Amino acid sequence: MRVILALLASLAMTACTLPAISPERAQIEEWEAGMSARFPDAATLRSFLAGKTYRIFGSRHGNQVEYFHQNGRAYLWYPGNRSAVPSLWTVREREDVRPGPGKLEICFLYGPRSYNPVTRRSGGQWECERAIFMMSKIIEIVPGDIFGLASGSIPSTLPKTPERSLAQLAGRPVAPTLLPSAPAIRKVYRIEMRQSIERSARRARNSSR
Repeated sequence: MRVILALLASLAMTACTLPAISPERAQIEEWEAGMSARFPDAATLRSFLAGKTYRIFGSRHGNQVEYFHQNGRAYLWYPGNRSAVPSLWTVREREDVRPGPGKLEICFLYGPRSYNPVTRRSGGQWECERAIFMMSKIIEIVPGDIFGLASGSIPSTLPKTPERSLAQLAGRPVAPTLLPSAPAIRKVYRIEMRQSIERSARRARNSSR
């Protein structure tokens, strides 16, 4: 009996010392669980994205619109460019992680003559991003190549700012598919990333003392 009581007391103390999950992390975990259930494997996510045009907007790149062709090619409408930037795209399942939200990646291969002004890197190599994070950045996604980007041409020069919706860019009504809770999750990701950077900075300062 004493052994059982001691064990229960130990478990209670362990539970009390476990770090609390922040509200931001709880929201992210709920989002990731839902998206993982909706897109359990690479084939399902690839099928969802293929043949669609999506829009994202961020502080670094500004407006971006891209069309995912079913043949594995993609065409990016990027601020300031005079034509669509072609690439290859795919969805991969990482073999070095357990099944879950972090297992899928969306990967792009841009040409060696392409250049990313934010990262200051040229293309020519596959670049992958966690699918769950990439999906959280998608603001609007619609079926079809509504801007004809696969032709290589673009409707006009895309401004970096202000943010423009697909309907504004198309000059006509557009009925996009909205991913559940994506706007809130994008904000949560930014908050958590900032908190992570701040924690890393504090650890670095403490270790240098």
